[in-house]
Amino acid sequence: MRFVIALALCVPLHSWAAAQTCKYVQPDGQVMYSNVPQKQARLVMCFDPMPETPPSKPPSKPADTKKKDDRTFPRIDAETQRRRDGDRRRILEQELADEQRLLDEARRLHATSPDASGASQKSVLTHERNIASIRRELENLR
Repeated sequence: MRFVIALALCVPLHSWAAAQTCKYVQPDGQVMYSNVPQKQARLVMCFDPMPETPPSKPPSKPADTKKKDDRTFPRIDAETQRRRDGDRRRILEQELADEQRLLDEARRLHATSPDASGASQKSVLTHERNIASIRRELENLR
């Protein structure tokens, strides 16, 4: 009887937890998003599930293929755009420096104690891929 009551109490909690995606940080610095609690990871924050959207209706008339009038298109001034681009470049450069630091730490950890599961090697590869992606983004800004 106690088992049935305990099970009945756990089902609503499980459905609530499964509905939320949470951000976790592993001890090695790797960020992970999951709807299942992660052992040995620090919970950073949880996000509410996306609201369900009804299926969109097909357009009643054919889409207008003409170019939109430039006067109705939102514009920003050149100085604001330069400032936004500069902010983006600084953010990407900071992310690149952080990833490089995490890669150096992962390489040191892998060199000192390579584990049989390959987790430290996976961490190195993840940081290398992140660095390559950030560098591509920086190149697109030039």
